[in-house]
Amino acid sequence: MWAYLSFPNTHRRGPSPVVPEPQSKPGKGVALSIRTSRLLLLILLIGLQIADVVTTDYALRVPGIWEANPLMALAQAKLGAIWWLPKLAVTAYLCAMAAAMRPCWPVIVVISFSGLVVLGNLTQLWLSDTRLLLG
Repeated sequence: MWAYLSFPNTHRRGPSPVVPEPQSKPGKGVALSIRTSRLLLLILLIGLQIADVVTTDYALRVPGIWEANPLMALAQAKLGAIWWLPKLAVTAYLCAMAAAMRPCWPVIVVISFSGLVVLGNLTQLWLSDTRLLLG
C-alpha cells in the first residue's frame, strides 16, 4: 500500500466502458438449417453434373479434343449419343448416398472434383477457340 500511495500507478486503467449489446447477433439471420444446406449441396452437385455433360458434349464436337476419362470414352464409343446415361445413373446414386450420409464433407469433395472437371472442360473450349482464332 505504501508503494501505491508514494508512486502513482500509470499503467492502471479506469473502469472499462460498457459496450451495448447489439439487438441481433451477427449471422443469426444467415444461419441455414442442416436440411437446407444439404439440399443446396445436392442442387449444386446436380447442376455441376449437368454442366459437365453439356460442356463435354460441346467440347467433343471440336476437332482435337477427346474424352480423358476412359470409362466415359468407352460409354461414348458404345452408346453413341446417349453416352450420358451412365453418368446420370452415377449421379443418381451419388445423390441418394449424399442424402443418406450424415457428414457433409464427402459431398463437398465430390462437388469440388466436379467443379474442377467443368472448369477443365471450359478451359479446353476456351483454348480451342483461341487456337481457331489464331489459325
